[in-house]
Amino acid sequence: MDTIFVRMLSYALLMHETLYWCRDGNDYLVRSFLPTLGLHLSPRAYMTLHLSFMAVCLGLLLSPETWQLYPILLVILSLVIASYSLRVSNHLILSWFMVLTLCVATFLQAPAERGLRASNFLLLGIQGLCILTYAFSFLHKLNSDYISTTHSCATQLGDFYCWDRKIEHERVVKAVRLVSIYGTLLVEGLMPICLLVPPLLPIGLLLGLLFHFTLGVLGIINFSAVMYAGLLTFVPPATLMQVAGQIAALGWPTIAFVLLLCVLIVWFLTPQHANRHCPYV
Repeated sequence: MDTIFVRMLSYALLMHETLYWCRDGNDYLVRSFLPTLGLHLSPRAYMTLHLSFMAVCLGLLLSPETWQLYPILLVILSLVIASYSLRVSNHLILSWFMVLTLCVATFLQAPAERGLRASNFLLLGIQGLCILTYAFSFLHKLNSDYISTTHSCATQLGDFYCWDRKIEHERVVKAVRLVSIYGTLLVEGLMPICLLVPPLLPIGLLLGLLFHFTLGVLGIINFSAVMYAGLLTFVPPATLMQVAGQIAALGWPTIAFVLLLCVLIVWFLTPQHANRHCPYV
């Protein structure tokens, strides 16, 4: 479980860097504008920091059991957040707490178990972070602006998606707005309950899987990937192995066909722009 969680979290952070690099081009790597915590770096130092960040994430993606890289990742991620331009993404803050939990849990383990077996401290810590994330996300949306189809950030996201996909039918656009607002509220309100009540856990995991896939298709794949890493800690290792065995039993031709179909669906549904004013570089 340790290696699966670490690999997924490393993928999520690497995806974050890749998406923003694709959105902003090389400016993302060299331009530190109004750093979040005031850490001003030269363009060369800023690029070195981000390239090091990507290198460590790639290293853990390929070799997640190399626990010596965990504290290095924490230090580099801290510097990335401190020097991040203008506004740091929510999922980077969540990832920081996840990596901190990973480091503490690892150093509390016996040396022979580090990087190989997930401790109860790690599992409970990551699960707690996921539950708190959903709870805070739900509670901070309980205001008049969020449920307003005029001012809601969910409406803006829905409108952007319709604009990008050239969806102009008034009723369809209105439906997308309402689903964006109230669908998000419903899911984020239910997730903490489903994750805390054992009989409801399978429903919560399925709900989380579909919810974050939808967000990923809308272009918020980095946040979704971080949450997928956290949700994996709720799944018993035996269940993961059973699912993996069932998938392998399908045979490579079937697996390849399904993967190709998924790629085509995602390619068709995913927006072609980062936002209205910023196409991907």
